[in-house]
Amino acid sequence: MLPFPFWKLHQGGGIWKGQQTVIQEESYVVLEKAIRSLANFYSKAGPSATLPEEVKSEILDDLHIAEEFL
Repeated sequence: MLPFPFWKLHQGGGIWKGQQTVIQEESYVVLEKAIRSLANFYSKAGPSATLPEEVKSEILDDLHIAEEFL
């Protein structure tokens, strides 16, 4: 089970967006960065574009950092 309701991402962060207790957490900051990077790539390249290794690596690095903060 995923700790974050990923189905809420298309709704702008769902229940946690803007909550001070959450947005100050390092894991939230880094996770939001990873999600924004992914969203920015697909908004520019299109929904069926192949994710380049460089972008994938940056996102995975951010996700690993976020996991360390949990």
